[in-house]
Amino acid sequence: MDPEYFDFIDGNVCYNFRCSMLHQWRTQHKGNQYSRIIFIEPNSTNIIKIHRCRIFDALLLDLETFCEDMIDAAEKWYDAAMKLPEIQENIEKSVNIYPTGIPPYIKGIPVIS
Repeated sequence: MDPEYFDFIDGNVCYNFRCSMLHQWRTQHKGNQYSRIIFIEPNSTNIIKIHRCRIFDALLLDLETFCEDMIDAAEKWYDAAMKLPEIQENIEKSVNIYPTGIPPYIKGIPVIS
């Protein structure tokens, strides 16, 4: 992700957006510098890709590009985080897939815990 990206989106904008979407199913958050975040659906414009544009007090993002950027950022964070001692210490306790269950709680079926 290029440094200019953060002229539009920083950790606070992402966190506020996450909270408003998760808890209220909204793209508006009173703590954000934007009145709302608007996503342009993939392949909806034939001529140009609209991404990282301010229109009045709203932020327009191309949904596909935004998702790719977030995946890229998460992968970079993961690579860096896996080198930290506190992460190494707790990784075994993190959420995992158990293909045959977690005896004695449940056996024979895949679970996530």
